[in-house]
Order: sequence, then C-alpha cells, then structure tokens
Amino acid sequence: MRFKPGQSGNPAGNPKSKLFIAALERAIVQDDGKRIRAAAEKLLDLAAAGEPWAIQMLADRLDGKPSQQIDMAVGSRVEELPDDELYRIAASCDAVTTH
Repeated sequence: MRFKPGQSGNPAGNPKSKLFIAALERAIVQDDGKRIRAAAEKLLDLAAAGEPWAIQMLADRLDGKPSQQIDMAVGSRVEELPDDELYRIAASCDAVTTH
C-alpha cells in the first residue's frame, strides 16, 4: 500500500496496549504487590552493598537519567554545541527524513 507524500507510514499509530506492562500489573495486583516490594528491597540491598549497576538504576529512577553531552569534532578540535544548536540540527534532520 502506498502512502501520499506527508502521510504517516503508520496512520493508526502505535498500539495502545502494552502486553508486558498489563501482565506485570496483573501479577502485582494478584499478590498484593509483595513481589514488587521484595524486588525493590533487593535492589536497595544491592545498592547499599556497593553494586554499581544497582546504584545507577536507583539514581536513574530517583533523579532521572542525566543529560548527555554531545561533542562534535571540527577539524582537529572538539567543541561542545549549545542545546539550541543541537535542537536546530535535530529539527533539520527530522525534516529531511520525514519528507
């Protein structure tokens, strides 16, 4: 099926149901959340014991993932681009790939 220029290739959008999330929510409700609390406690225990991935996961969940710095090589030097420049570049790439 061909789409008209400018028409989305997925006009219905992503499916609204998320099977894994729905199954997980059912499992949590069925055992009154006991296993999810146990998993959270295990994560806290591992982080307290110094497990780096557990510490990182907690930090990401509590504070959000940190912004990533993007460096761009220009000739032989590396320069940091300001956010507005990155947004402009991303917008121009999006315009090229979607039309």
